[in-house]
Amino acid sequence: VVEYGGGSSNWGAVGMSIAFPFIDNCTFRYNANSGITFSGNIAGNPASFLNVIKSYFHDNTTQNNGGGIRFQPQQFAPMQPLNINVNIANCIFHDNKAAEGGAIWVTGTASEVINIDGNTIFENTALAEGGGIYVAFIGDYLWNQENITNNIIYNNKAGADGGGLS
Repeated sequence: VVEYGGGSSNWGAVGMSIAFPFIDNCTFRYNANSGITFSGNIAGNPASFLNVIKSYFHDNTTQNNGGGIRFQPQQFAPMQPLNINVNIANCIFHDNKAAEGGAIWVTGTASEVINIDGNTIFENTALAEGGGIYVAFIGDYLWNQENITNNIIYNNKAGADGGGLS
């Protein structure tokens, strides 16, 4: 159980970079600045993998993006190819709050794969977009492959677009 955490600045209760974490059957609750913050990579290390399964995220808040999970790779060299994979599966996200992406917020660049599968995402809130999930891209780059499948998404709220998914 990870609770009542939250680092300074933009780091969540668990903040990672240059890592290949496998998070299984954990609870993240009552954290500030997100439950998990993952920056993906830094210069010279263009490969990262975030795997979160069978975990529970509830009552996490942030003034930034991604109440439960915030994933934002950092691309320091222009046009640097990245090999970044995100897998979020069979998790529960409940009553998380953020500016965008109440439960999950992911942005990306080229050569990346995101899988969000089999999760239950409910009663999360975003001030702007993506009450449940917010998926975006950086600049002109889109995710190489986005798989958002078999999720139950309901009763999420957003101040602008996409109460469930944006």
